Amino acid sequence: MAEQMTLTLGQVESITHNALRACGASGEQLAVATQSVVDAEADGIRAVGLNYLPIYCGHLKNNKLSGDAIPDHRKITPSAIQSDAKNGFAHTAFVEAEQDFFDLAQDNGIAALSVINSYSAGVVGWFVQRMAQQGLIGLGFANSPSAVSPAPGASPFLVLIPWRSLFHGLRVLP
Repeated sequence: MAEQMTLTLGQVESITHNALRACGASGEQLAVATQSVVDAEADGIRAVGLNYLPIYCGHLKNNKLSGDAIPDHRKITPSAIQSDAKNGFAHTAFVEAEQDFFDLAQDNGIAALSVINSYSAGVVGWFVQRMAQQGLIGLGFANSPSAVSPAPGASPFLVLIPWRSLFHGLRVLP
């Protein structure tokens, strides 16, 4: 059996940053994707932490994922924003639009942010946690292609739609 190695979060950050940069990620794509991997590892969600790093790198190298995308966003209704990831990480598109999104939520009492043309969202809780840190109640959803075959099926036809909610700092009033 292979010996397990324990890494510090600083080491995870360094490994992730260097690998993503070597595969073509730069600027905010590099910074935010690195942080999302570190956060996943810190939360013990290794499936989209370091375990996913080789997939990110492969997709950067074959241009399935744009490592230098510069996302932009626009207000599409009085309380909704659409952020275009430009085929980069969903995380960077979220970060690019989040302050306007948070402001809409504060001003209107409710807001929605959709991210289009993005790569995998990874841990949906990453996005919701950022909402909660602003004192907001957040619901996060992501879509997926057919990925699961029910037993004893041979072909996947179920779609997994991960979602996450977080109620941060709520108090029950007497």
